[in-house]
Amino acid sequence: DTIGIATTSRGQSRPYKIVSMGPGKRIEIDPPASADYLGGWRQIRYNGRSKVFDQRFELAAEVVNLQRSIAITGPANWDTSDWKGLHTLVTGTGFIDARYILVENCGQPPHIGRYCLHLHLMHQCPRCVLLGNAVVNSTQVGITVHGTHGAQVSKNVLWNTMSAGVYVEDGNEMNNSIEENVIICMHPVPALNPLPCNKGPEGICPEARQGCTYDLFNSGGRLAGVYVVGMTNNFLRNRVVNMENCFWFKGVADPVGRGHAAGKVCPVHLPFGQIKGNVCHDNRRFGIYLDFQRPRMLPRDENGFVADIENPTSNCFNEVDADGK
Repeated sequence: DTIGIATTSRGQSRPYKIVSMGPGKRIEIDPPASADYLGGWRQIRYNGRSKVFDQRFELAAEVVNLQRSIAITGPANWDTSDWKGLHTLVTGTGFIDARYILVENCGQPPHIGRYCLHLHLMHQCPRCVLLGNAVVNSTQVGITVHGTHGAQVSKNVLWNTMSAGVYVEDGNEMNNSIEENVIICMHPVPALNPLPCNKGPEGICPEARQGCTYDLFNSGGRLAGVYVVGMTNNFLRNRVVNMENCFWFKGVADPVGRGHAAGKVCPVHLPFGQIKGNVCHDNRRFGIYLDFQRPRMLPRDENGFVADIENPTSNCFNEVDADGK
């Protein structure tokens, strides 16, 4: 199998082939490790203003399996002139249950909707499951949850996904479980984020191809391991390594929602789900960024739209009372 080992010193994540496995959980890899990776427990101690902080923490590089026995694949697209690869999408009245498959060489920037794994307007879909998959070398978003509610997106590996590993798109998405996914970019994050640049038929400008930092849709300020417009979802125990940002909850990017939710939600004021147990390291900028979010108690219909948004007294437009209503 091919494994990926995450950097613990910025820019050293890379894949390795397992050559052999020996006693005592020892494995031999090819090529030899290109850097030292943290492992085990460390004592961290410092003197604070009022007390001494002295705790032990497990600091270990993530090791992920990049292979699966079932693969959806196409020609390599990362270094091509137009960056165009395959994409997959499920929409309509059915459901998707995709477990432990490999999707590689995917994405079609800067086009909306051309993602590696895409739950597209599935509405209430508790039978929608993306579990244990590997998305490898994507020039667009790895996994997108779009107009879908109640889905499970868990234990997936996203390796080299441009712009975002997981994207919650329109703003009305609710009650999806985004849990225990690992998002790693192996390429060094540039010191400064390159400006969006697209030459149309000629493809993406070479100067914009740095790290995994091509701005989503060729629009500035849309870069994160997990990029969120739909707030009312659960983000639990995910790991993000060596991206521009780790989590970016950015309702201000689409203050009235996107696409089918446009004018039907107010993402800045949508309540959060659970955000717990996530790990961010070696990213260039933010860990978890709640970007001017002011969550309020809002009536929502089954599709996540704000039920009273056409009423001028809606909490989308007015301050809340002392009880948060």
